[in-house]
Amino acid sequence: MYLQRTQVSTRTGTHAKIETIFHQLADRHKGQPEFVMLTVFHALGHPSKYEIHTRWETREAAETYRKSPEAAAFQEKNKIASLVTVDAPVQGYTATTLVGDQDEAEVVAIIEWTLRLPAVKPFEVSRDELAKLRQKHAPGFACSELFRWMGDPINQLLLNGYRNIADYDASESHEEIQAFQKDHAASLYTDLNRPSARERYEIIVRG
Repeated sequence: MYLQRTQVSTRTGTHAKIETIFHQLADRHKGQPEFVMLTVFHALGHPSKYEIHTRWETREAAETYRKSPEAAAFQEKNKIASLVTVDAPVQGYTATTLVGDQDEAEVVAIIEWTLRLPAVKPFEVSRDELAKLRQKHAPGFACSELFRWMGDPINQLLLNGYRNIADYDASESHEEIQAFQKDHAASLYTDLNRPSARERYEIIVRG
């Protein structure tokens, strides 16, 4: 599976309008060849910050739609450039771990990891094992999904989803999860000069 990630911030006074457009955007994607799903995340700690994730069967299908006249016309019609600031270039990822079902999540932690190159595969294996432990033991667990950036495999994106914020806060309390994280600490795999970035989001659009 291919994930296309877009990060934006709303301009002052555009919050309600852009969320309406996000719903329209999800509807526009339905029926596109090889389209899987679109999800919009709203940062709990930063009201102007959003992420749009579109999932496709292939990168080629995603790029074909992104560069299509239809996509350009939608942006022009809705004057999207006047409503949001694009915070980072569009990024493409491939899935390495998909445990659970994001449709069951209401709150998602999005974590960006920068790894040491020899540790890429061991990190992916360890996060897959940890995801399955969370699925087994963590209350309110919905999903854990790991994606590898196509530009450089040392950059990885982890999404941990829970049914509500209380479940998220309690998710690390099980002793088996704690023991695994002690033995497989992220510091064993990551570039300590480039700390991880972590933010919690609510899901506001699924399509």
